[in-house]
Amino acid sequence: MSDDDQEDTTVQIIRGSDGEPAFATVPHREFEELLTKSRRVTGLDAAVNAIRGEVNRLALIPSEVVHRISEGEHPVRVWRLHRGLKAVELAREAGISPGGLSEIETTKKDVSFETMVRIAKTLEVKLDDLMPAIDEGMIEEHRREVQLRDIARRISEIDSMINGSAGFDSGAVRDAAEHLISEATSFMADRAGRFDWLEGIVDKARKTIEEINSTEKSIVETVTGTQKRLSEVFSDSLARAGLFPREMLSETKKSEINGGNRPEAAASAEAGEDADLGDADDEDEDGERSRGWFLR
Repeated sequence: MSDDDQEDTTVQIIRGSDGEPAFATVPHREFEELLTKSRRVTGLDAAVNAIRGEVNRLALIPSEVVHRISEGEHPVRVWRLHRGLKAVELAREAGISPGGLSEIETTKKDVSFETMVRIAKTLEVKLDDLMPAIDEGMIEEHRREVQLRDIARRISEIDSMINGSAGFDSGAVRDAAEHLISEATSFMADRAGRFDWLEGIVDKARKTIEEINSTEKSIVETVTGTQKRLSEVFSDSLARAGLFPREMLSETKKSEINGGNRPEAAASAEAGEDADLGDADDEDEDGERSRGWFLR
């Protein structure tokens, strides 16, 4: 029997009912090794496919386009001519003036990222195909513009929350101000010294949060203080003057809970009050009528 026909002694073959191999068991160490090798092969396949895709994409670019760009001609002009578009047609579709497009194609004008995106879409090419018309500086400029627009939008949002006609929500304003501080601080950290004017906005946002916190604290203290003063003005003063003893308040509440709504309770209470008033009149030796407990 040849070596190929011999089964590895470290591998156990489990056969099915038909006698054919169905499963193979291997030591765990060998299984881990096989799994690692499989992952490496999978990663390698993915890399190869990516390279092939890029090669295929480059292969689809006509050699004439490649040569003209490599010789220094502007990619926008090369691709426009390849697509058979007139300058005025491309300018109209991309939303720019023919003169602006002419300056772009002669590399005399800096181009915004948004403009290049529209041109690439019109020419039906990838943005990378317009390189070197797009460089890192242009990408950074686009990123900066997007972040600045986000910061401006946040500022407008806070202003609307404060001055708008909708109900004021101090918590929402505080959250928006905190986001503004985070966004502006991060923006300045990436561009040290170039946008220091944002520090004034961050300072205003911090003061806004401080004012909200201070006001909310004052409101709580005002409510608590008002409650205490009202207790002194009304309840405590009545008790000190003997006009309404505190124990009467508790007794009144008890009667309302235990029987204030029952007819017999109300009648009993009324009879008791009449008897008390009668007794008070009888006990007044000077002939002056007493007005009961509430003047004692």
